[in-house]
Amino acid sequence: MSMHGLNCRALFERLIWIDRELATAVRAKGCRCCGAKLHCGDFPRTPRGCPPEFLEAYSWRTSFDCSACRKRTTPPSVRFLPHRVYLAAVVVLMSVRRKVRIDWLARELDVPQRTLERWRQWWRHDFVSTPVWQALRGQFLPPLSSQTLPESLLERIEGADRSQRLERLLRLLAPLHARAARA
Repeated sequence: MSMHGLNCRALFERLIWIDRELATAVRAKGCRCCGAKLHCGDFPRTPRGCPPEFLEAYSWRTSFDCSACRKRTTPPSVRFLPHRVYLAAVVVLMSVRRKVRIDWLARELDVPQRTLERWRQWWRHDFVSTPVWQALRGQFLPPLSSQTLPESLLERIEGADRSQRLERLLRLLAPLHARAARA
């Protein structure tokens, strides 16, 4: 299985492992409000753009409920972006501007053109105003233009191959969930 020249099987397995690591770290800290123990409060997802062999593993989003105050804590994720039904890797890859590959992938994953445009607008306008981007942008010299995101960001991240660069980018995007978790 290949998506944009990626070894999807290895990537999707690795993203599951990373999300488990992130969840374990959040759970070990306890409730962010009262410090009490956190219990499993996973919830179902219907992830779009998911390879069929990973559908079961990607159909649940890890989350926790406090044993005392009942507040929900949802850890950061490299598999999902906040408020998106498509997988994070799909949103990143589909937002790049290589027309031929995008058209093929959009047909394969049944992503409407309107959705692609909404994602591109999110990168150019909403993402660049997030604390995550404000913290990241200074790490790249010369500076990256918002008009070339996420492709330029993906190209500038160091990694042995495109899969490793995508994984590292998804790790950098994981704190986007922090705002959602505080709300």
